[in-house]
Amino acid sequence: MNQPTEPKADKSGVRRHNLSLVLRTVHDAGETTRAAVAARVGLTRPAVSSLVEQLLDLGLLVESGKTFSGQAGRPGTVLKPADTGPAGLGVEINVDYVTVCVVDLTGTDRVRRTERLDNRAADASEVLARAARIAAEALDTAAGRGLV
Repeated sequence: MNQPTEPKADKSGVRRHNLSLVLRTVHDAGETTRAAVAARVGLTRPAVSSLVEQLLDLGLLVESGKTFSGQAGRPGTVLKPADTGPAGLGVEINVDYVTVCVVDLTGTDRVRRTERLDNRAADASEVLARAARIAAEALDTAAGRGLV
C-alpha cells in the first residue's frame, strides 16, 4: 500500500494558497481587477472577491479607482499592491561598504543607506553591529513612510 508523501491540504491551507495566488497575480499585473484575477487564476469571482477583501483588510492590497472595459456591466475597481504596510529589509556587507535597503510590496526601494567602510580588517562583531545600526536607522525612516 502506497503512503502519500505529503499530507492533504486542509481548508486553511487551501485558503492561504489562494490568498498567495491572488496577491502574486495582482503584484505581477501591477494593477488589475477582481474579474481579471478570477479569469487568470481560475477561481470564481465571489471566491476572488472574498480573498481580495481579506488582502485589503491586511493592508497588502489597495483599491485605486474604477476601470471601464467598454463592455456592458459595472466598472471594475482597480487593485494594486499596497505601497505602505509590510516591507522587506535587505542588508549587504561588502569589503568596503554596508548597504541596507527597505522595499515595499511593489518591489520599489523606499529607503537605501550605504556607509563606505573598510571592513577587511574589522572584527566581524563590529561590522555586524554597524550593519544593525544602519538597518535600525533605515527601518525608522521606513516606519515614518508607513512601512512596517
